[in-house]
Amino acid sequence: MVEGVGWVDDGSVVTSGGISAGIDMSLHLVSKLKDMALAEKLLRSFSEITMKLVSVQLLVLLVLLPSASFAFQHTQVREDGLVADFYYDAGATGQRPIIIFGGSAGGNFLQWNDRVIGVLKDLQKPENRGYALLALSYFDYDAVDGLPDRLKNIPIEYFKTAIDWLHRQPGIRKNGVAIYGTSRGAELALLLASRYPEVEVVIAAAPSAFVWGAYHREPIERKRELQTDPCAPAWTYRGRPIERICNEKTRSFTPWHDIVNTPDLVEQAVIPVEAMSAATLLLSGKYDDIWPSVKMSELIVRRLQQHDYRFAFQHRSYAASHDVFWVSWRDVLSFLREYYPASPRQ
Repeated sequence: MVEGVGWVDDGSVVTSGGISAGIDMSLHLVSKLKDMALAEKLLRSFSEITMKLVSVQLLVLLVLLPSASFAFQHTQVREDGLVADFYYDAGATGQRPIIIFGGSAGGNFLQWNDRVIGVLKDLQKPENRGYALLALSYFDYDAVDGLPDRLKNIPIEYFKTAIDWLHRQPGIRKNGVAIYGTSRGAELALLLASRYPEVEVVIAAAPSAFVWGAYHREPIERKRELQTDPCAPAWTYRGRPIERICNEKTRSFTPWHDIVNTPDLVEQAVIPVEAMSAATLLLSGKYDDIWPSVKMSELIVRRLQQHDYRFAFQHRSYAASHDVFWVSWRDVLSFLREYYPASPRQ
């Protein structure tokens, strides 16, 4: 038995514990036996049912849970161009803000399955009190609330707007922010930390050491993009594309991410992590079947060491695939308590 893990894939046997973990395991098998695009399509089809269930669970958690010493308030954010969900303790001051976002699946990272329920339960525990959470969406395949319908030309100033919005909220500390991103969102989190000194802590789950190009979940859309804009960027800064590995270049490699083993082709797209001023936690899966997150985490660590990085950094690797959220969550909370401690005042 493996503790703290929802499901386990040891190669010949795949097992899970619980309904939500079983859903995650099933999607993993689809991505492994078929492809990630189909798994993401199935995941999106669960959204309406999932959100109804989450709404009911949130009602219990936020209002009716008798053992909770306080209840998070939940506000949908639709101002300053932001699309987000904000969770905070209305009765406290000095809360430390955390921004969390996902990767190429789009939408709200916390809405899938029971992530938001588990996260808020943990943040209600006395040892974790004092954090406010902004679950931020930055693109959505259904273009919900006017968001871009693909991971393409996303201005990273959007996330600076989110940081500034947080610092204007009552009860929130006016300086500093922690950022959690996974997969393409981890790539983004490292980019943001390298450009914005307000980022005090960056947690990068299944990260990349490089900036990649635009992405769409549908293979036909990716094929069309390669024909019309073979080097389309995922991110922009001050109106200009951020240097990236062109999608066109990856076509010569099988699997596509093996391009990272050819330094001449990817050197220009290395994320300048040495420019960060943030405590950094890298989380990778030893059985990552999407891209080599262990190898890229090691490249990030090596770059930080080479530049005598003066802030704390750690790399933790787990017996997991690409999704390391729950298996690493306890370590995330410990890292936050040590390098981004909260002490709310009522």
